[in-house]
Amino acid sequence: MTYQHDTALLGLPQHPMPTLEEEKTAYRAAAKRTHPDAGGTAEAFQAVKDAHDRLSAFLALTPEERQAMCQPPRQVVMQPMWGQFTFVVNSSVVWGGSGGTTTTGHW
Repeated sequence: MTYQHDTALLGLPQHPMPTLEEEKTAYRAAAKRTHPDAGGTAEAFQAVKDAHDRLSAFLALTPEERQAMCQPPRQVVMQPMWGQFTFVVNSSVVWGGSGGTTTTGHW
């Protein structure tokens, strides 16, 4: 699931980013609304609980950790080199060594 889906499920605005306290309050309201004993379904209640778990863990991160988590996936490029293939992952080079071993180096 995504940040947008989780905030929508809990009834939170996406911008500005909610605080942990706002998320907790929204979770409690959504849990009461979707709980099977209150007329909701087990699936809806579980979806709200899962959204709360993901969102509260995300909001507990530092801004630097959030930014690193939201970066696009690393680009992997396969290049032929010295008769074997070299894999370049951003600035790290991973290539097959002799005897089936793998060696990692940095540029």
